[in-house]
Amino acid sequence: MKVLNFLSLSIITMVLLGAAHGATPSDAAPPRGIDDHSVVDTLALVLKENVCHEAHADFWLDVANALNDIDANFFDNLRQAWDERQEALALAREQYTTRLEVWESLGSGLYDPKIEPADFSTIIDNPYMPFVPGRTLVYEAQRAEGLERIEVSVLPDTVVVNGVECIAVQEYEMLDGQLSEISTNWIAQHKSGDVWYFGEVSRIYEDGFLDSLGGSWRAGKDGAKPGIIMLGAPVNGRMYRQELLMNVAEDSAWVVAQNATVTGPTGTYYNCVKTEEISPLEPEDDVQKAYAPGVGLVVEVDLQTGDRLELVEIIN
Repeated sequence: MKVLNFLSLSIITMVLLGAAHGATPSDAAPPRGIDDHSVVDTLALVLKENVCHEAHADFWLDVANALNDIDANFFDNLRQAWDERQEALALAREQYTTRLEVWESLGSGLYDPKIEPADFSTIIDNPYMPFVPGRTLVYEAQRAEGLERIEVSVLPDTVVVNGVECIAVQEYEMLDGQLSEISTNWIAQHKSGDVWYFGEVSRIYEDGFLDSLGGSWRAGKDGAKPGIIMLGAPVNGRMYRQELLMNVAEDSAWVVAQNATVTGPTGTYYNCVKTEEISPLEPEDDVQKAYAPGVGLVVEVDLQTGDRLELVEIIN
C-alpha cells in the first residue's frame, strides 16, 4: 500500500504537533509553504487512503466470515472478496483523480461557507426550485431494475440545522411497487435567492426492511457543511458545491444552459435552466437536470445510461 507523500506527512505532522501543544488553526498562520492548494491536494490523498483502508478491512472481514462458514463455496467466496477489494481500490483511485478535477474547477480552495442564520428563510420561492407546502411532485423512470417512482413533498414541520431553520422535504421512492428509500432533506433559502441544502436522513430499504442510512449527513456534525442546490441567479458555467461530508456526500453542480425548452409527460416547459451534477464518490455518474420556472425539476437524464426521470404528475 502506498504511503502518503512527504508533503502530506509534513502537513499532518505539523497539525498533530500543534494539537499536542494546545494550538488550533485560529491560533496562528499556516506554516510557510503551505497554502489552500497544498492542503486540498493532501486532503484528496488522505481520503483515497481512507477508502483503501476500508477496502482492506472489508476484505479481511469477508475472509473471516468465509472461514467461519467453510463449505463447498469457500474458495469462490474468497475469490469474490478479493475481486471486490480490487474494485474498491480502483474506485479509490478514480475518486482521487475526480476530486482533484472537481476541486480545481471549484477553485481549489478549502470549502468553509459562512452561514448567518438571520439571512435564511423557510419560504422557498426560487423560481427554479420552489417548494410549495401541500404540493407533491411525482416522478417516474424506467430503470434496468424496474419502474422507479419518486414522490417529493414538503413536510409540515420545520427543523433547525446548524442554527438555520429549514423546511423538511421528503422523497418517497419505490422500485416496482416496493419501498426502496425514504429521504428527508433539510432546505432553506438565502436572502440572495440561493436555495441551500443543510442535510438529509436517507433510509434505504431492502425486502421491506431498513437496510442502511448510507448517504445521511447533517451540516455542523462531523465536519459536514451545507451547499447550494439552486442558484438565485443562474449563470452559465457557474459551478457550486451542493453538500460536503467527506466520503459520504460530495455532490457538485454547474449551470450548462438557460432559456431551454423541455418537453415531458406533463407538458412543454420554456425558459428552463439545465444543470449537470457530479460526485467524486461516483466518478462514472453524470446527471443532467432541467428545472422549469414555477415548477422545479421536470426532467433528469443519466448521461451514461440515457435513463430519464420525468415529472409525471403534480398533486396540489
